[in-house]
Amino acid sequence: MTIRKLLLIVMVLVVVLSVGINATILTSLTDRYFVDYLDESYENHTGQIIEYTRAALQREDLSYTQMSRELSSHLIDPIIRIRLLDTEGRQLVDVRADIPMMGGHMMNSRMYERFTSNSAKELMYQVTSEGEIIGNLEITRFGATENTAGALLFKSALIRNSILSALIALAIAIVVGFMISGRMAGELKTTANQATAIQEGNPSPVEKSFIQEITSIRETLDALNVRLKLRQKSRKELTDQLIHQTRTPLTILKTHLEAIDDGMVEVDQDEINILEDQIQNITAIISNMSELIDAETTKGEISLEEVEINQLIRKIMAGLKPQYSKKGVSLNLLTGEKVTLTTDRYMLSQAIYNIMTNAYKYTNEGGKVEIRYGMEDGRLGINISDTGIGISDRDKEKIFNAYYSAEADGVRVGEGIGLYVAAENLRQLGGRISVQSEVGKGSRFMVELPLDKGRG
Repeated sequence: MTIRKLLLIVMVLVVVLSVGINATILTSLTDRYFVDYLDESYENHTGQIIEYTRAALQREDLSYTQMSRELSSHLIDPIIRIRLLDTEGRQLVDVRADIPMMGGHMMNSRMYERFTSNSAKELMYQVTSEGEIIGNLEITRFGATENTAGALLFKSALIRNSILSALIALAIAIVVGFMISGRMAGELKTTANQATAIQEGNPSPVEKSFIQEITSIRETLDALNVRLKLRQKSRKELTDQLIHQTRTPLTILKTHLEAIDDGMVEVDQDEINILEDQIQNITAIISNMSELIDAETTKGEISLEEVEINQLIRKIMAGLKPQYSKKGVSLNLLTGEKVTLTTDRYMLSQAIYNIMTNAYKYTNEGGKVEIRYGMEDGRLGINISDTGIGISDRDKEKIFNAYYSAEADGVRVGEGIGLYVAAENLRQLGGRISVQSEVGKGSRFMVELPLDKGRG
């Protein structure tokens, strides 16, 4: 069963039950009040009839025909017949109620007679004047007020109207249910498409749903996609780093082995030591990279050690120097002070490397990138400035978001992951990153770090 059908069924059942319970209670109460009203009306009319007949019997100018017309006005449920008798039992006036409608059809006389004979009740009242009996009044009424024609007609009308109301409410519920369930089904289908797109590697931007829980699911899927991409990128970076770091000792090994094969180098103990050192270097690199790959599965695991910042920055600069030189962008470290801090070397190196790579991408030929660092309030501050294209105010709010990259000459540059990783790494190290920029003049990224992550 689809969620649309399930929601529709639930809505219809809720409406039917609600309307049914409400209609039953309302009909019962209304019917009770109506019956009470008929009983009260009977008492009032009976009193009025007695008073009228007392006055009428004492008047000589009032005919029985006129008295019949006057008494007919009191033939209201539950009163169905009024007879006026003299003191000797002779009938003076006899009026009856009209045959009522039942079920939309007029009852015939025989039906009405049978109906009244089964439920009618005759009550006798003496009409007195100054303590003397001047007549007898016979009032015929229904034995039970709820069985009167008016009460039955009223109850029938209540039931019909309740059924009509239920049908109208049911129709509205079905229409609204189709609309809401259709929209909810559409939102869930969109979420399923988002999951499929993530699985296929073509994620789309997260769209907010009018249902908060669905929006939460979509944001969770998007966050999962970001983590998957980060892990994929991290593995690629580790692989590239492994290839780069192993190239140097392998080149040395190849060169020395070719020299030995050509007879240009003699195989002595020193030469063997050189070869062994290169093999140990390769072993250490592979071992370190294996530990880094295994560490991916443990979120937030940090390996603390003492790091000398000047040496660290210079190593990063040495790795980037060929790229900067090829593009014609100067790269300079303007501080030579020795500062040691306790932090994670790899995470800090990756953060600084990503910031400097970002500066390289957005700085044109002939520009420059400068690095300064210093102590302030017991924290290390690192400033990386460039003379690049700058960052707009709109982009400044988003550049540290995953997969958001600013435009260079109208073209998006990079995958938009570098500054996000830098910000996340610095956050885990107890630091933070901010940016100042002016379009057309350049940018300055400011990094702050505690000197001792273990105590920071």
